[in-house]
Amino acid sequence: MPQYTDGSGHVVTLLGTVGDEVGFEGSDDELALTIAENAYDSLEANPRVDSVNGGTQEFACGLKSYVIQSEWDDGTILIQFHIAGDGVCYYVACEGLPESTLELAVLIIESFDPAA
Repeated sequence: MPQYTDGSGHVVTLLGTVGDEVGFEGSDDELALTIAENAYDSLEANPRVDSVNGGTQEFACGLKSYVIQSEWDDGTILIQFHIAGDGVCYYVACEGLPESTLELAVLIIESFDPAA
């Protein structure tokens, strides 16, 4: 799982889950939705999380993503993208202070493309 931090507390994480490798028999979209729902439920149960919101987002490359944004008790936010595509659920997350993390999330939406 590649992870990058800029030293100021901002982190970007990338992970891919292959449905066949984990015994999942549904579609790419169902895999991404299942993983996103589990992540959402886990965040909702976490006492350090102040709020959780979810929705969908289409990336510039045309892939659909289930997005979860959580606000934490230390003032940081975590934005998780669960992206359905080609037998894989791609997970891209960014976390840190709200303003810069929201800017980073826009860059991820505009530039993420596993085919590139």
